[in-house]
Amino acid sequence: MITIQNLKEQMKGYTLEITDLNILTGDIFGIYIDDLECKERLINLISLLEIPSKGNIKIGGIDTNDKRYQTYLRRKIGVITKNLLLIDNYNVELNIVLPIDLSAQTKNNERLIAIAKDFNLENSLKAYPKELDWVKQVSVLFARCIYNMYELIIADIDMLNEEQLLTLLNLCKTHKYTLIFFTMHVEFL
Repeated sequence: MITIQNLKEQMKGYTLEITDLNILTGDIFGIYIDDLECKERLINLISLLEIPSKGNIKIGGIDTNDKRYQTYLRRKIGVITKNLLLIDNYNVELNIVLPIDLSAQTKNNERLIAIAKDFNLENSLKAYPKELDWVKQVSVLFARCIYNMYELIIADIDMLNEEQLLTLLNLCKTHKYTLIFFTMHVEFL
């Protein structure tokens, strides 16, 4: 469960304020924010790239302000944003399995191939991010999240095409991943 309580962040001309929000494990939850800076700040706060200045966020009952658990929590969170977070000198395959590699776990090639097919990446596994178009680059992030079985996936869906969005929603629903998606377009909710 993700719990946000008494969160208050000041930005240029805006105040981001959430008094009480609970998202259950396995939920698919959409958040509409009409300001880009507020949207990016909330994504950063939930994904532990920033720490709240006021209030708290708990993931699985653990307060994200507690520095002892931040590395542990970060390993459970997959992030899909316009900043991509792909490593240019790693091919698609390595970008997908990177967190597993860093944790010294064994790569599961069968799972990798199946997920690559889900995202139409099976013929791009040896390609590098700069050789891919934007759609394929975003698909690599999706594949990373699903391959690494992140318990929480945070996605900025404003950059997705319809096929990517439907694939993400279906996989999260099928595998019971918790998905928090952010949009500036109310029609997506």
